[in-house]
Amino acid sequence: MGRNPERRGMTINHKKSQVLMVVRTEELVEQIKIEYDGQQLTQVESYEYLGTTIHQTGKLQGEVHKQAQKATNSYFLLCPEPLLIQ
Repeated sequence: MGRNPERRGMTINHKKSQVLMVVRTEELVEQIKIEYDGQQLTQVESYEYLGTTIHQTGKLQGEVHKQAQKATNSYFLLCPEPLLIQ
């Protein structure tokens, strides 16, 4: 964000701002302390951004499952009766 986001017309909402540390290994993620204007931001294990869940381990298994479930639900909304192929 830089030192002065307000100069660029940006404001930071401390209640909505979160910290996500992504690691490449399965080891424990260390707790980090990031503050803005004297208030500590909350560290989370996963974060949803534009409909995609980003997890601290960087793995996508949960995201792939979620997207497949959305596709299945959409299919059955469009085609409530199964097609029988003979």
